[in-house]
Amino acid sequence: MKPVATILLLCTILSHAQTVPYICQPTVQPQPLTAGDSAIIFTRVMTPCLGKSLSKTISVNHQLKIIQIGLCKWSGMLTAIQFYTDTFRLPPLQPGTYSITIAYTISSSDVLCQASSTQSATYLQTVSGLTALNELQIETLPVFPNPFSDRLFLNSIDKSGTEVVIYDLTGRELITCSYENTGVDTKDLPPGLYAVLVRRSGFGSLNRLVKAGQL
Repeated sequence: MKPVATILLLCTILSHAQTVPYICQPTVQPQPLTAGDSAIIFTRVMTPCLGKSLSKTISVNHQLKIIQIGLCKWSGMLTAIQFYTDTFRLPPLQPGTYSITIAYTISSSDVLCQASSTQSATYLQTVSGLTALNELQIETLPVFPNPFSDRLFLNSIDKSGTEVVIYDLTGRELITCSYENTGVDTKDLPPGLYAVLVRRSGFGSLNRLVKAGQL
């Protein structure tokens, strides 16, 4: 996944050169993105002070091909670089080129989002035509346990033809495999938060799970 690594490295270099909050280029998975895919957007924002996340929103306009993401963060008081990573699940998209606009609001309050300033950045994402007969639809395909340790299991009667993809919160693809009855081997993953995408027969489900252990 060299393109993702390159983006994150560039983001880190640029952010350290900034004295104001910096919006890094988002990562969209899977790539290439095909109409009907259950896609995930990973956003990454740097602030020069330690604070906390207050709210996040996303809206998709299929007719105008616009994706709008809103992030509100309290900038904090202690001067120290901090990165915020957020994940958003997209509904099945139509073929074409979407603009992804990320609006970042700095809040003067650490409780409610009270804007003291707002920045935005826009990126483009191409969605190719369908390669399957049916569009991917959202279905509940729960994965357990949560938190997990060495293995993940799919809570479904019919597990045939199921693919499991595990991402970290930077959008880096860590594991891709066909599901077996013995579950998905996760013993090599470090403790932390993960996005788990399950795909089967034109359906997709996104789960956010935690691997237990000492961080």
